Amino acid sequence: MRLSIRERLIAVVFLSLLPIVLLGYLFVQQSNKDIAFASKELDGTAYYAVLAQDLAALASEGKQGSSDKLRAIRSLDEEMDAVALADSYSKVRGDTSANPAEVRAALLALLAKVGDASNLILDPDLDSYYVMDMLVTKLPAAFDGSAALSASVRP
Repeated sequence: MRLSIRERLIAVVFLSLLPIVLLGYLFVQQSNKDIAFASKELDGTAYYAVLAQDLAALASEGKQGSSDKLRAIRSLDEEMDAVALADSYSKVRGDTSANPAEVRAALLALLAKVGDASNLILDPDLDSYYVMDMLVTKLPAAFDGSAALSASVRP
């Protein structure tokens, strides 16, 4: 079978377009993965923003955040695979006779789970990794340590 020059040129052009189409497809796939990753990080950040007042209350045993805000993030519990921990925290938080150490432990467990499930711990950018590491691991541990220290110093 003999092809004319025109047909050969058309075949060469189409064959040379295949790598471009493949690279375009791979670029779109990677972009969608990056968008999904960033979306989970935004959900985790929203979750942390709601629990920030409770986290600060750890150190001073002050007023915790509102229960309405906790109800607002209940839709994220399933996405973060933290339904059981969120229920446990809500139960301990609402119990006035609960030991403050139990409340702190429940909150820290919930924050650790949310940090893990939302990819905040896995932040791929080096410039923001240290901020996320501080927010997700170091800051809750510091507040927990200060609350334990404060409780041990009180008469």
